[in-house]
Amino acid sequence: MTKKHYHDTDLSTFDKVTFRFHVQGLRQSWPQLYAAVRKGRVSQFGLIELEKWRQALEQWRQGYLTRGDLWVLLAIEIWLYRLEQKLTAALPT
Repeated sequence: MTKKHYHDTDLSTFDKVTFRFHVQGLRQSWPQLYAAVRKGRVSQFGLIELEKWRQALEQWRQGYLTRGDLWVLLAIEIWLYRLEQKLTAALPT
């Protein structure tokens, strides 16, 4: 498996300012983001094994993209998290 580091990104298509803000934003929001995605809801659908999901997240946090589908899986995971939050809030107490 080939690891692609953010620093290896072709900066002609990804400007340095955008990159800097992306990395800063990730560092600042990581505690909240990880709390939302660590459960690995995507693994319940067979899209990725839970341990591989957590490894991919840790590698992504360190600046490595090891999966071409990480962005899609992350978007699905966040969508499932938000759906779970809405459903939980809608339950009678």
